[in-house]
Order: sequence, then C-alpha cells, then structure tokens
Amino acid sequence: MLELKNITLTLKRDGRRIAENFSFTLQPGDRAAVIGEEGDGKSTLLRFILDPSEKESYWEGSGQVIARGRVAYLPQTLPEAAASLSLSEYFADA
Repeated sequence: MLELKNITLTLKRDGRRIAENFSFTLQPGDRAAVIGEEGDGKSTLLRFILDPSEKESYWEGSGQVIARGRVAYLPQTLPEAAASLSLSEYFADA
C-alpha cells in the first residue's frame, strides 16, 4: 500500500506548485500512472514519494508518505554503471 497525505511540492526557482494538499492511496494490486508535459514535475513528485526526507536544492516538500512494501523510482537517465543491467538487477537493492 502507498498512501500520500497532504503532499505539497513547490519549485524554489519560481514558486510554482507541483502539488498542493494532494492525497492519494494505492492498495495492493492497484496501478497508477503519472502523466504530464515535460517540466510539469512528474519526476520531482516521484522522487519525493521515494524519499520525502530528501532535501533538494530546487524544491521544497511537505506532507506524509506511508509505504507498506517496496517503492522504487527509475530515473530518466541511468548512471553509466547501470546501462547493462536488467530492471530486476537495477532494483535488486531497492
């Protein structure tokens, strides 16, 4: 299960809100997609869900992420060392 409670994400450079007071729950077996234009904050939202305590220089976030199970994020650009790995190998330690 993945539950987001009152998530607010703001870009520091221009004050734009990616999410404001957003709450959402995924139950086991549910699936969801994050869809939007380039630059809309999809990756930033996913990075926040993965580790809400991580502080980034370009965004501020608040809210609560409750994860029971494994949460993984596949970045847009993989490190060179991961180029030859399968997805299961890449996420083996996640």
